[in-house]
Amino acid sequence: MWNPSISSYTMDDLEYEMEDFPYSNFDWSIWEHKKAHEEERFFLVCVGEGNTGVIMSGYFSSDPWEGEDWSGKNRKVFYIDMEPDYIFHPEKTDILTTNQLMTTIPDFNWSGGHSGVLLTDEQSQKLENLWEEFLSSVEDSIYDNESACRIQSATIEDAIRIATDAHENQKDLDGKPVVFHALAVGLKGRNREEMITGFLHDVVEDTDETFVSLLMRGVDCPIVKTLQILTHNKNIDYYDYIQNIIDSKNPIAIYIKKADLQHNLERGRAGGHWKQVAKHEKAWEMIKDIE
Repeated sequence: MWNPSISSYTMDDLEYEMEDFPYSNFDWSIWEHKKAHEEERFFLVCVGEGNTGVIMSGYFSSDPWEGEDWSGKNRKVFYIDMEPDYIFHPEKTDILTTNQLMTTIPDFNWSGGHSGVLLTDEQSQKLENLWEEFLSSVEDSIYDNESACRIQSATIEDAIRIATDAHENQKDLDGKPVVFHALAVGLKGRNREEMITGFLHDVVEDTDETFVSLLMRGVDCPIVKTLQILTHNKNIDYYDYIQNIIDSKNPIAIYIKKADLQHNLERGRAGGHWKQVAKHEKAWEMIKDIE
């Protein structure tokens, strides 16, 4: 929650940050700091007088940290770093209003209270749906960094650049650049979404990139969700991981995993890496007939 009339963060501060977007830096005091974690979703709601409602969405880019009390009351205050993907100026354009929030999610106090309060899973999903509906109604021309800002969608060229930078200096079992594999899988894509997913399918698993960093570089949320399916958590058995991809019924995840396995089998057989070949052959048998 943000009340410009009492907060140390002013409307002028918001305007300054919007001018510098996406290079601006945001952090916010958070009440339920023990429940907040890096990479989780946030929405900032403007309250008080004037046009009230959601003015910002994004993701936390840190865990909570203790800082100086912004109100000067010598309280113990925790802050969290934030990476916005959308910002709307409440005095210069339409926003997702408090009335809309109260109508759709009446079991939450949208008019004030502590900032940094956790929504339930049901409330969160309703808010996401409402936000997507609002964003779909917004004209592209509004994003002028004065009335509104948004992260621009990553292109195929952007995805290639991200993969090349992320996999820099990494070598595969044959001593070849790892990015060759990412490029080979991406080039099997039949459309933009499949190509971007293919180029980026290993970056979170094998590099310092995170799902949030990809979102902040403009990779579309549906693609990031597909990448979450494709990223192997090493605490999960490999074949359970393959089964999870199948069970997801995500056609892009299934197609890209097939492309990934095909290229892994090609280079494994060429290099004589028979242990890897056996592993990937078993995975291929599991997924080859799945659409």
